[in-house]
Amino acid sequence: MDIKERLWAKTLLTAYPYLERAAEEADARLTDEAVSSWRSPLSAEDTCKRLMRIVAAKEGYINARVITNECVARLPQKLGRALKCRYFEMLSYPVIARVAGVSERSVYNHMQRAEEAFAGALVSRGYGVERLEELFGDNVFLKGVYNRLS
Repeated sequence: MDIKERLWAKTLLTAYPYLERAAEEADARLTDEAVSSWRSPLSAEDTCKRLMRIVAAKEGYINARVITNECVARLPQKLGRALKCRYFEMLSYPVIARVAGVSERSVYNHMQRAEEAFAGALVSRGYGVERLEELFGDNVFLKGVYNRLS
């Protein structure tokens, strides 16, 4: 598995809990921009371009969430549940270990397998590095998470 594939997989998982809120914030920003556009010094064309950038960002958040859900759902139940505990519910390794009744090391090893399986699911569904770059390479939030993880 390519390092960039694993990095994009980790990016989608890490960003997941924030994507719904980011989409809501994009909606609020879109409304504010549209309502106040009448007094903007920008031309109508520039205002439309600005609004379309916000719409594109929101679309990216929604697509990232759908793709992540779709690929996690395709994993074996134990691997999917591990990812949901860690990334969706944001539970720490010690908490997961305590709830599962296993060692933290076991959780860590299992999580590595789950993350690798998720990256494989992305690729098998047609979301390789090139496609993910095409979809999310211009998204400031997702690319920021990607860069922070790299």
